[in-house]
Amino acid sequence: MKITPAFALAATAAIVHGLASGQQPRAENPTSDAESLVKKIVDAVGGEAAVARVNSTKSVFTRHAKTQYGEATVSVEQIAAYPDRVWMVTKAPQFVNTTVLTPSDSFTIMAGGAVQELPATAWQEGARAIKFGVISVAKHAKDPEYSFSVKGAERTGDLRTAVLEIVVNGEKATWSVDPTTGRVVRATRTTLGAGGAATETTFEYSDWRIVDGISVPFRIAQSGSISAVDDITSWEINPPIPPSLFDRPSAGTGPNETPTRPPTNLSAPADVLPDDQVNLALSGKGRDHWILIQDMGLMAAQGNQVPTITLYMPEAVLAIRAESAKKQFTKYDPPLEDKRRSLMIVAHGFVGETITQGCSSITRVVLLSDPSGSVAKEAYLSEPVAETWRNNFGATNQCQALRTKFSLRDLQTVKAAAPDGEFFVAVFSGTVNTKMYKIKNKHQSKLALK
Repeated sequence: MKITPAFALAATAAIVHGLASGQQPRAENPTSDAESLVKKIVDAVGGEAAVARVNSTKSVFTRHAKTQYGEATVSVEQIAAYPDRVWMVTKAPQFVNTTVLTPSDSFTIMAGGAVQELPATAWQEGARAIKFGVISVAKHAKDPEYSFSVKGAERTGDLRTAVLEIVVNGEKATWSVDPTTGRVVRATRTTLGAGGAATETTFEYSDWRIVDGISVPFRIAQSGSISAVDDITSWEINPPIPPSLFDRPSAGTGPNETPTRPPTNLSAPADVLPDDQVNLALSGKGRDHWILIQDMGLMAAQGNQVPTITLYMPEAVLAIRAESAKKQFTKYDPPLEDKRRSLMIVAHGFVGETITQGCSSITRVVLLSDPSGSVAKEAYLSEPVAETWRNNFGATNQCQALRTKFSLRDLQTVKAAAPDGEFFVAVFSGTVNTKMYKIKNKHQSKLALK
């Protein structure tokens, strides 16, 4: 998830059995010996020998998610490689995204081939999810870096469960464990959102089955900032992993390779403004070829910032940047990317009036010919823009705006397929379509597209 992306992080956390600390009711202790309880957990997973040979897992599942913006269903294929790498493909009717999280690199490959950088918190969340996952904890049952203690008991559904606290390098997690079978029934842990915001999230596991000697859940229900249910169709233990699976794509040297920076492959003269048009733009011509569109719907009434998109034609970008450089007594020498025939769209999400109301991070922008997406075009370039909001008491929220660019050729393709030429811009936060803006003819006149 960049697919961090919120859904990417949440899906990663859930499927590798994320767990976190939280307040739990205390009662008489069904199992006072943490060592014995942890041994039961290891045995429930498959036993010490079986657990030790697990180096990675592969799962395929359908996620039904619900957020404040609505509901969404996506298909996910994911590989979690111990101790700290995640590869995930997310599929929906209108897009397919691939997310890679490693200690050295984290990014999402968008449907159109553009690579979107993800913040460090994306990998941190993926690594944390694996670290506190049931299989990983079972593998480290005797690791001195993992400490365990029984913190009482609670009622989990019809079961009387033991509350096990796990601490790794100062980070805590709590599990509700059936003391008779050693099976983890519920897990709670702090998850990191796309902007780094921490949220307490609970996971409930059911439909446990044995796969290659390892017990795994085929249904995971998640509640927190995202409410979701994962119905898992298949698990695989130690799947074959191509050597380059976690590598950043090459620069497009082969027909089946995805470029890391698509603009470097769009350098044909037809995709660049001629020098005379560039010079006119630098002199200020076309500076007003941009437009701001705000979502003044229901969310706007109580917000500190309403959802917006700003559309810029290339001549407006050149003129505005040249003007800014002049005011700073510097020279603006436009790079090739600024000269490209493209439409820039900057999308901002909702920010609540107070810190507790939260905010939405934008992770994807798409051009559509109509609301059903008969013709859809992805951005060739996506760049996250971090935003930090602070109140008078020092509390902060971190969100992400998104700066995207679409080739004018793709724009014209979408426009030609749109009724009356009025196309749409769909804005996503994770997998949720937060807003669909209609770019009317009056907007297009302002952009000089008419």
